[in-house]
Amino acid sequence: MSSTRRESNARPLTIIELCLSQGRGGLEHYAADLVPDLSQRGHRVIVVTRKGTDFSTRTGRAPALTLRPHGHLRWVGARRLGALIKDSLADVIHIHRSADLPLAVMAKRCAGDHPALVYSRHMLISRDRRGSWPHRFMFQRVDRLLPITAGMGEEARRKLPIAPERVRPLVPGVLPAQTAADCAEIRPPDTDFVVGCFSRVEPAKGQLELIEAVAALRQQGIRAGGVFAGSVMNPAYDKRLHDRVEELALDNAVRFLGTLKDARPVMPCCDAIAMPSTGEALGLVLVESMLMGVPVVGSAAGGVLEFIRNGETGLTYPVGDSEALTGQLKKLATDRDLARALGRAGRRAATEQFDRETHLDRLEAIFHEAVAERADKR
Repeated sequence: MSSTRRESNARPLTIIELCLSQGRGGLEHYAADLVPDLSQRGHRVIVVTRKGTDFSTRTGRAPALTLRPHGHLRWVGARRLGALIKDSLADVIHIHRSADLPLAVMAKRCAGDHPALVYSRHMLISRDRRGSWPHRFMFQRVDRLLPITAGMGEEARRKLPIAPERVRPLVPGVLPAQTAADCAEIRPPDTDFVVGCFSRVEPAKGQLELIEAVAALRQQGIRAGGVFAGSVMNPAYDKRLHDRVEELALDNAVRFLGTLKDARPVMPCCDAIAMPSTGEALGLVLVESMLMGVPVVGSAAGGVLEFIRNGETGLTYPVGDSEALTGQLKKLATDRDLARALGRAGRRAATEQFDRETHLDRLEAIFHEAVAERADKR
């Protein structure tokens, strides 16, 4: 056991994990998986969410409080959450979305400026908020901001009204799949090389670009195919994807799997995983793929550049360059030695950088540090 782990476990904490998201992405999975992980480490973890969300079911326990966050109901929810904070003697309230920040701040005020508020930031910081008085008010009450990449940490210090010393970049800990899917049901029939794409279905995720790349590979004599899965956020775009597959006569080369409860068991059924998005805060799907030894291709933007070294641990290409994407996929399809080497190197790199136990050690230490600092101010 590391010294950090021993120190962080000096006192069990009461932690409220708050997530009102209705999504099913990496943010929600990360937040939900913390509940059993922190509980196993001796902490008392209280779940606050919306009724019937994926987050609620994935935690494996009934929420202590369910809230609806919109309009005047946010004030009602803040009072109820503030009462829960007082009754439970919570040490930490841990949030994961900017949409939940106003509620958490109001609840903290209702509870007498307590407990420590820790905000794990999973999304890119697109706008400078330093001139916004509501954001200044809220971020003055954030005890620790945890961007999930170093680059996001730098952006936070430049664009958010928070003291720089309260910003602590912390990459998530990630686990590979514990079970395997039946690949015969996953891989399209008319294929030798299958690339997977596991993202929300919306234009910024680039699925159409990948479909065009699959078609281009087949025109070059490579029996390529694609597997797509993810929640449909843009129905018109989803229809466009299906129509384009039909237009390109790729019906036997492409499969749409819809929304999966857990995409990780499907990833090893693919020969490569691609993330052709316009930009990702991290690109968790690529990390999960690397941990299972599947070679990855990602657009060269955002957090992807912090863990993929082009040609060493995976492949990257310029954002929006379909021809370059096709070229990188062709390398993996035609050079299996390269694909295996990238898969092995990617697994080693991801295992070292995204170790789950190391992440939890650091998160616990940050919680204790924030609690101790707040106690000194009381």
